[in-house]
Amino acid sequence: MTKRAVTATFTPLLLAVSLLAASWAASVPGASAQIAEWTVLAGWEDLDSGIEVQAFLPENITISEGDTVTWRFVPEEAHTVTFLGEEEQPDLIVAVPDGAVVFNPAAALPLGGPQYDGSFPTNSGMPIYDPDAGDEPTFKLEFTTPGTYGYICYFHPNMTGTVTVLAEGSIVPFDQLTYDVIAVRERRTFISELEALKAARGPIQKVEKRNGTIEHRLLTGLSTTKVDEMRFVDEEVEIEAGDTVTWSWTASQSPHTVSFVPDGEEPPTLILAEPENDPPLPPTLNPAVFNPSGGDRLPAEGVVSSGFRLNPSLDPDSAGTYSLIFSKPGVYSYVCLLHPAQGHAGRIVVTERLDENPRAAVDDTFGPTVGLPKVGGTVLWPWAASMLALFGLGLTGAGGYFLRRKTGG
Repeated sequence: MTKRAVTATFTPLLLAVSLLAASWAASVPGASAQIAEWTVLAGWEDLDSGIEVQAFLPENITISEGDTVTWRFVPEEAHTVTFLGEEEQPDLIVAVPDGAVVFNPAAALPLGGPQYDGSFPTNSGMPIYDPDAGDEPTFKLEFTTPGTYGYICYFHPNMTGTVTVLAEGSIVPFDQLTYDVIAVRERRTFISELEALKAARGPIQKVEKRNGTIEHRLLTGLSTTKVDEMRFVDEEVEIEAGDTVTWSWTASQSPHTVSFVPDGEEPPTLILAEPENDPPLPPTLNPAVFNPSGGDRLPAEGVVSSGFRLNPSLDPDSAGTYSLIFSKPGVYSYVCLLHPAQGHAGRIVVTERLDENPRAAVDDTFGPTVGLPKVGGTVLWPWAASMLALFGLGLTGAGGYFLRRKTGG
């Protein structure tokens, strides 16, 4: 067989094999090297249930050199897409010389350009959702150099992701549809972890105090490493006049407030409205939200609020609890001023005290009762218990004396 004959025989075969290979490559997820734009979700939320998934979905994505990634932000929860490179992560909230408290410009304001090669920090800043515009905020970045780049959200320490960039023309492992499926699976896994945590939770903890009242211990929210439920765990609680409610931040990874706003009064907003500035200034936190206000009991005049508080494990300087005494019957509604859109609200229903105790209306300075004796349901104070004990010993001694006299002992 001549060379020309061999060529004539195998050319159709080679063509068929090439077409088959091309068809197979097109059918394999990610096998095409032509896709240049990708989408990642920066968080996920369900306002009806108060669920906020604090994760990039999918958390890890592989693309080709020259490709662009677009992050889509949820409307109600603050996130950033931040590539720190070798830089240290700065504080999120800082004080400025005039005494105001602002979001750190390094976190709140954009940094860098539209391209990223790993040589300098790049930050989306804190996108602000405009409900009038209707579109969710986005952030785009083109990756120009192969490598693996980690990134974070300034607002949520456990919210991290990676972008792996292959050399130009490389075949990536998945297409966008497959990444969308991965994102859904990750979200469902994260939410199932929260559901398991909720199922394992016990009843409200109640502690009887020495003045006969009860301290009801509530949680400002529940969190796993990737999900926050923006709900007071027990949204409506019934107590008696004179009882105390103590809220704890120890089960939540997000900041919250416990804020009682008088009926008919608009709750203060987290960020103060400021005029347009060029260059832009970082958002200023409203002192009425950030700082505590009011006393330690209700009813009271004006706003009574815990102020901005965090889990002490995240911020050792933050008070991890907040307590109020409810002196009079009534219905007391409250809200988290950081998450009103998620329905983060609760009610304390205060009824008349059934076993009226004169000490229930005064401050309890002795803490909870621990093994103290009671007479007719009333706690005996330490000095009273001691006097009764001595009196009892005296009676015992006197009884022994008279018994000995009678028996001639």
